[in-house]
Amino acid sequence: MVLNSSQIRLLIEKKQLVYDFLDLEKQLQPASFDLTLAKVFEITSQGAVDFDNSQRVISKTEEIPFDDDGWVELPQGIYKAQYAEAVKIPANLVGVTFCRSSLSRCGVDLYNGFWDPGYEGRGESMLIVH
Repeated sequence: MVLNSSQIRLLIEKKQLVYDFLDLEKQLQPASFDLTLAKVFEITSQGAVDFDNSQRVISKTEEIPFDDDGWVELPQGIYKAQYAEAVKIPANLVGVTFCRSSLSRCGVDLYNGFWDPGYEGRGESMLIVH
């Protein structure tokens, strides 16, 4: 089931489904909510994932600053993107992030996450510039 804009708005107003957003009217879509980029990082080391996380290593990163006009120029490569907005997923929902088609048409992909019921925080994605 996908929530419509009225349901999303109600959850934002009553349960802080999404907070720290810039403009509710612009970001609220017919069946989604547009997230914005807060920070972008270059990945500077390898990571490791194992079955039980006993040997898990998260890759190190270095933040790439935005210019004075709020832009960041990214050469071809792989980056970590952090969203400006935070989410608070209720126990009866999950959150899924998808890349906007307009971003894909610019030669950029986002590999996104799945937010479990009860997750609260700022999501991150892998951003690939082709």
